[in-house]
Amino acid sequence: MKHLIVTLFIVACCVSSASAITYQVGPSRTYQKLQDVAALLAPGDLVEVDGNATYPGDLILTRPGTVVSKITIRGLRVNGLRPVISGGTNTIEFRLSDHYIFEGFDVTGGSFRGIYHHADDITIRDTVVHDCPAHGILGADTDSGSLTLEYVEIYHCGSGTGQHPLYMATDEFAHPGSVFRMQYCYLHDQNGGNNIKSRAERNEIYYNWVSGGFYGEIELIGPDPHGNHNVNTEGAQQRLLSSRRSADRQGRVRDPCEMGRGACEHRVEQLGPDRLRTDPNRVDWHNTPHKPRFHGH
Repeated sequence: MKHLIVTLFIVACCVSSASAITYQVGPSRTYQKLQDVAALLAPGDLVEVDGNATYPGDLILTRPGTVVSKITIRGLRVNGLRPVISGGTNTIEFRLSDHYIFEGFDVTGGSFRGIYHHADDITIRDTVVHDCPAHGILGADTDSGSLTLEYVEIYHCGSGTGQHPLYMATDEFAHPGSVFRMQYCYLHDQNGGNNIKSRAERNEIYYNWVSGGFYGEIELIGPDPHGNHNVNTEGAQQRLLSSRRSADRQGRVRDPCEMGRGACEHRVEQLGPDRLRTDPNRVDWHNTPHKPRFHGH
C-alpha cells in the first residue's frame, strides 16, 4: 500500500509537470504585460518576463500553485537590466495565491505597498523594491503564511513611524507554524519606519545587511489584535514573561514572543541606526554590516 501511494504521488507530479505551460511576456511578445497572463496560470506554470522594459503595476495574482508544482514568475535580464514593474496602489499583490516563486524584478512606485503578501509559501528572490512612499513589502494580518526573501534589496521606502520598508505578519490561525525567512538581503537608506518590523509567528533572519533605517533597524513584535480579530489579548503579558527564545548556532531568530495565539504589544527589540547587536537572545549575530554583491541600482 505504501509503494502504491508513492507511485501515485510520482505519477501526479509527472502529469502536473507535463501539463505546465511557459508564458513569455514582453513588449514584442503576444502577452505584453503580466496582467495578460495572471488569470491563465495553473500549478507548475512558468512566466518569463523580458527585462529592459517597464510594465504596469496593480498586478493581482489570484491563481494558486501547489506545494509540488509552484508557479514561477521570472524576470530575464536584457542588457543587464531587470524588468521593472511600476506604479499602482499595490504594485504586486499575492491575493490568496499560494505557492509562488517571484524572482528577477525591479518593483517600484506602489503608492501604498510595493509588494503585498496575502498568501502562503511565497518566495521572492533576486528582486529590488524601492521608492515606494508607504510600505515596501507588507504582509497581511489575515490569510498570510510563510514568506522567504533571498537576495532582495529594499531602499527609499517607508513613511513616518507607522509605514515600514518591510512589515511582515502571518496569520497563526489560517496558517499555523508559518515562517518569515530573510537571508542575504540588503536594506538601506529608507524614508521612514523601521527597516524591518515583523509580527510573524516565527522569524528566521540571518546573513543580511540592515542599515539606514529612518526610525530603527529591527522590531519584532506579536500579532496585531486590531488587524486579526482572532487574536486574543488576554494573558498575553503572562505568556510573554515566561517566554525566552534565543538564536541557535545557525543564527535563526527564534519566535520573538512565545505566546501561542495571544497578542504581544511588547517591543522585543528595536535596534538603533548604528549596528545590529550581537545579543544571542535577541537578534542573529550573522547579520553583519557586509554589503552584498547583488546591489541592484
